[in-house]
Amino acid sequence: MKLAAKETNKLSKLMNAFANSNNEMGNVIIDYERSEYYNLRDSLYELPEIKKVYDEDILMNQIVHYINRTYKKYPIHILPEHIDEILSKAIEILQREINDHLIILPIKILKLNDVVSFDIFTFIPSHFSKRRKQNIIAKLIKKSRPDLAETFEHTEISRSKLFFRYNLLCIKIKEHTNYTHFNSTNIVKTVLYSLRCYYYSMVWKINSPELNFNSIQIEKMPKPSHIAIYSKDIWRQIHKPIFFDGDCNFDATWLTDIKHQKKFTKFVNVIYFKKDSNDLQNRFLNALWLFNDAINQSKSISTLLFMTVAESLLVRERNEKRLRIAAVLPMLVKIENVSSRKLAEVFDSTYHARNNFIHSGEYIIYTYKEIKEKLDTLQLTRAALATLIFQLPKYIVALSSQKAGSPSVNDWDNYVNNLFKKKVMG
Repeated sequence: MKLAAKETNKLSKLMNAFANSNNEMGNVIIDYERSEYYNLRDSLYELPEIKKVYDEDILMNQIVHYINRTYKKYPIHILPEHIDEILSKAIEILQREINDHLIILPIKILKLNDVVSFDIFTFIPSHFSKRRKQNIIAKLIKKSRPDLAETFEHTEISRSKLFFRYNLLCIKIKEHTNYTHFNSTNIVKTVLYSLRCYYYSMVWKINSPELNFNSIQIEKMPKPSHIAIYSKDIWRQIHKPIFFDGDCNFDATWLTDIKHQKKFTKFVNVIYFKKDSNDLQNRFLNALWLFNDAINQSKSISTLLFMTVAESLLVRERNEKRLRIAAVLPMLVKIENVSSRKLAEVFDSTYHARNNFIHSGEYIIYTYKEIKEKLDTLQLTRAALATLIFQLPKYIVALSSQKAGSPSVNDWDNYVNNLFKKKVMG
């Protein structure tokens, strides 16, 4: 790699400070309590060539290894003209250490008729035999099932004996192993949460029946306890505990539709896998997680959490929250066979119920009118908020057309506030 003279001079000084302050009996060591370590690390991370393949442990250990092998006299004096060589070697090692991993999430409740595979995702239905599931997994890892026999056995014996009886969501990740291990839970959680969000936004219709899994066999099965991370290399394999609800009470056969696959993949990439994500994506990611926490709760808790999602996306640090949500959300979201006026009334009444629950302890129940008209206001609220979150890629495109560079959360807040002003003032 080629750096400007100013950059190599700066890195030379930082590297010398690091090497000489972290020197023990003639060898450079890593001392995580010294500021020189963090000054060098942070400056290296800002280099685009390193940021693309970054792993802190590999990067810093490679630099230490290079210095100890090359410089035998103390104090160490690394010249600016040597920086390119040191970093080029580090980048070569970083690139070499990026590898394929398969993260597998068992899902107890989800209706799948057949295996569905697209982009980095593969969904394997629960009714497939253990042998068939393991053959599919082995193929994704590019190994034979007999080669993975001990790995599969370890998963069943030490982590989850029913692992291969569940539906399985497999996600292929080409990354550093440290990164994959550290982020695996967030990765599978975000993909699963995106699947739910997508369903309630793009597939669910008013009066769609919730799937009722009354199978005694399914009811007796415990909740899945661990995710598995498999790879060609045994040392890259690990299991992680599951701390979130993974049940999906819906039919997911729509995943076979290529249009749905493309839209779902685009959403997941924008909200999570995009490398240069900013505060706008982070706010919507937070809303996605909070939205999913609201599912499968009592009506009171669901209402509270759904309204918190609406607040976080539409009225953060604003007054008149109930009015603003009821006014703005129907301008952003359209629900089939539901007028904007009706949607505004639903959010106005739902936010009012939320206030009464928080401030007066009034438990939220289904009204006679809802039951008689088969109109579940909470389901409408859920569908509208799922649509609001799912439309993030569309909002980014709209906001990007108004300014240079990636839109920020401030651009979003201003956009929403202008919609409210337009609604009030005409």
